[in-house]
Amino acid sequence: MRPLKFIIPVIILFSCSKIAFSQYQRSEYEKLLDIKNRITINHDERRLESFYITDEKTIVRSEKFYYWYQSRKVQRTQGGFSGKLLHGSYQEFSGNKQLLKQGFYRKGLPHGEWKYWSDSQHLLKEEHWSKGNLNGLVSLYNENGVLSRKGPMKDAQWNGKIQVLDTVVNDYQWKYYREGIEISAEEYIDKNIFRRTANFFNSLWDKVFLGNRNDKIPPSENQEILPDLDSN
Repeated sequence: MRPLKFIIPVIILFSCSKIAFSQYQRSEYEKLLDIKNRITINHDERRLESFYITDEKTIVRSEKFYYWYQSRKVQRTQGGFSGKLLHGSYQEFSGNKQLLKQGFYRKGLPHGEWKYWSDSQHLLKEEHWSKGNLNGLVSLYNENGVLSRKGPMKDAQWNGKIQVLDTVVNDYQWKYYREGIEISAEEYIDKNIFRRTANFFNSLWDKVFLGNRNDKIPPSENQEILPDLDSN
């Protein structure tokens, strides 16, 4: 039994070393892949773009605009692409190396948070994208970097309760939008109350009536009785 005391630790040590080496190989491969797929473009006006591309393909949707790279240029096309899709972080710099734009692409589509800056390094805009759709919180700033408008967007249109800077009184006020069209506060409140009330009664109906009915109806002879997954 004594030799086993020495053999088992050796086997464990060998296995751990093998796993660590494979992880090291993978990390080195990923680094090489990043270097291969990283593109930097120096424009005539000294503006610089830095981003990543991918050889992976994607299912194209005709209503979306795809960003792709070919012949040292970033192209933008609705419903298609020809070169390699932008995939990963994206940065754009001015001639004096100041950050102008920062974001992320997912297989050619803007995704996640995007930020924009002026030449004077004031924040201009913050956006939230979801697979090529401008859906989420958007913040706009004036030339001094002061927040001027903030609120949700749906399909690139203001939609909901929007915070707006009133330059006359130098204070923020609320405005209300529905699919890009400004509406009154009363319309906004009525719509939300109606929606919440309808959801409440629909939920109550399902629990009281449909729930009881489902409990009382026995399964037919040909109906398969599924196991209760929650009980496992």
